[in-house]
Amino acid sequence: MKFVSFGGRAKSYIYLAIVILIMCLWFAYMVWGVRLERRTVLMEFVPEWTTYFAVGVVVGVIFAARAIYVTYIWSSGQPSGKILESFASGFCLGFVCSLNIYAVLVYLLPGKIIQYESAYEIRYPGPSHGRSGSCEAGLWLRDTNTQSWIQLCTSKSELHDQMKLGANALWVTAYTNQIGSYILDYEFITK
Repeated sequence: MKFVSFGGRAKSYIYLAIVILIMCLWFAYMVWGVRLERRTVLMEFVPEWTTYFAVGVVVGVIFAARAIYVTYIWSSGQPSGKILESFASGFCLGFVCSLNIYAVLVYLLPGKIIQYESAYEIRYPGPSHGRSGSCEAGLWLRDTNTQSWIQLCTSKSELHDQMKLGANALWVTAYTNQIGSYILDYEFITK
């Protein structure tokens, strides 16, 4: 009986499949985080940008330390631009991976669902979507947990369908915790 050996090919295919799976999961997480961020408002004390830069620096230092180890200890080489390149790569990776982490934490950490009446304002056009333009309409509402305004993306047809004749207030349902609020739903009401 003869056994067929695939050599290192099977291992490389498995490795490639694992890398592709990790990249797809990372991409799905980033898209999910962006979608959460659009309906999340954070407390004022949350150091959002400081955290992003700090995570970037820490990951950059780890990458640079590995480059130093490989250059000096492992290969007994001379210093090179690889250390700065490794730091920059690690910084970018850490920075991008930490984006929207607070929105995800607001969504996942324990909290409570509250309902409240809020003042609102409708603006045309709505919030920007980067290079792809902006929403047709923007609904500004005041969150009672954070005492901040948040702008939600909507359209004229959605507003027309949801608004009742004589509506002058907004009934908001939000998931809140110590970091911020995630707007679950809203409904136009008449006082």
